Amino acid sequence: MDRSTFYEKYLNATPRELAPHGYLLQDTVRRYPWFSLGRLLLFKSLCGLGGEACLSESEKTAAYLYWRNKPYFILQESLKEQEKQAEDEFFTLDLSQEIEKDNPDLAQEEPGPTPHIKREFDLGPPQERLFYPGSDYFGKADLATLQLDVTAPIDRFISENPRFTQVLKRTGENVDTSDQDISPVLADDEFVTETLARIYAQQGYHKLAIACYGKLILLYPEKSVYFATLVEEIKQKTNN
Repeated sequence: MDRSTFYEKYLNATPRELAPHGYLLQDTVRRYPWFSLGRLLLFKSLCGLGGEACLSESEKTAAYLYWRNKPYFILQESLKEQEKQAEDEFFTLDLSQEIEKDNPDLAQEEPGPTPHIKREFDLGPPQERLFYPGSDYFGKADLATLQLDVTAPIDRFISENPRFTQVLKRTGENVDTSDQDISPVLADDEFVTETLARIYAQQGYHKLAIACYGKLILLYPEKSVYFATLVEEIKQKTNN
């Protein structure tokens, strides 16, 4: 940057005009720390940016100037310019609101059609899905056709059909497991329902399911034929 360009471009510029060139002035002051006019113009550019940066720089600038009151006048000039700009923006906004009040048709004008945006992937409308509470995510048919990868640790563990008693024997703990594999027995005073009997049948406790249905036949004689039919179905599945 030569001397003529510096004086023509920066010397008579307003704080707002100097604001975009603050980084150049800062680099000049860094190269020439005792350049008083450069420090004054840097302070002027910071005043154009607004905020508190100019206040922190004012003390440094005053230390290098012979006329200490010059930064004060520059700051006042910048504040007046900012107030004038704020007033202009306020009256411009207020004028646009008055135009909308005088012409309500313009304010209520419907926007134009939305331009069609071509999507790269069109997934189509979402399909309706039905969810049944209480049902499993996988059905019995899915589980029957499931192939386990015996090389994977979890699949190998499932394929071994592990039981709690086997784990205790492997660990070597001295625990009596004689009663662990015995199927549970239905107590005489136990409350039974058709749902409980169905659950026992699904879990493979066929004797418990038949015992539940036997109690239900005694409790509800009018449904004895229905419960007897369910008992026969369980016996057929057990024999097969």
